[in-house]
Amino acid sequence: LERSQQEERARAVTAALTQALAGLEAEHEGIDYGLATASYAASARYAAGDSFATDSIATAWRMRAVAQTEGFLERHPASLARGEMRFRLADLLPADPGHGGSERARVLYEAILAEDPAFAHRDAAMLNLASVLREAGDLKGADRRLAALLETMPQSDFAPEAHVELGDRALEFERWSEAEAHFAAAASVPGPLVAMARYKQGFAALKRGDAPAGAEAFAQLLALPDLSKETQVDGLSRIAWALRDLGGAP
Repeated sequence: LERSQQEERARAVTAALTQALAGLEAEHEGIDYGLATASYAASARYAAGDSFATDSIATAWRMRAVAQTEGFLERHPASLARGEMRFRLADLLPADPGHGGSERARVLYEAILAEDPAFAHRDAAMLNLASVLREAGDLKGADRRLAALLETMPQSDFAPEAHVELGDRALEFERWSEAEAHFAAAASVPGPLVAMARYKQGFAALKRGDAPAGAEAFAQLLALPDLSKETQVDGLSRIAWALRDLGGAP
């Protein structure tokens, strides 16, 4: 009986210690998260051109943010905030491939997509990964990531940008129908890419020999507000060419 009581007390002590350690770990994680978040915010503010920041100050804060974020990931590898911290670290790394920043960013983005399904900004990770791959010369890999973004998250805020990137690639290889479809999709979503996407949609349609579709795209372009004078003149010229092809203009 005495031995049984001792074992029960030992189990109770072990359970209490485990609970206390878990609480302490959660507290430490919260502190580390706060420090990493604060240094990241400061780095972003100085990088954006804070009026009191010099290049050396901005660099110092970025390096501090990198160290804080790396420390968080090392100390809390199973944290629910792991995807967020990986994303921030990839954003902080220098863009210069000579310093390994692009390669490290690629590894981090790929880890997010493979291991952090609950991360709320997987679409941004896909888009950023495509950009890193493109800068590294892996154009096919970049295209695959953009296509995956459009397939898995077609309503993403980044979908228009992905469509434009893929449309430009299609233009480069004279795949006019594919380019036209991508630019039409990008232009269908209100935002800063609409005018440029409509223009390229019309251009691709004319290149594939579809004058009515080209004229319609340029007409939609000219219906947009706040177009530059140059764009208006160019758009009207494109419509005139399309009408001439249709036999409706001299």
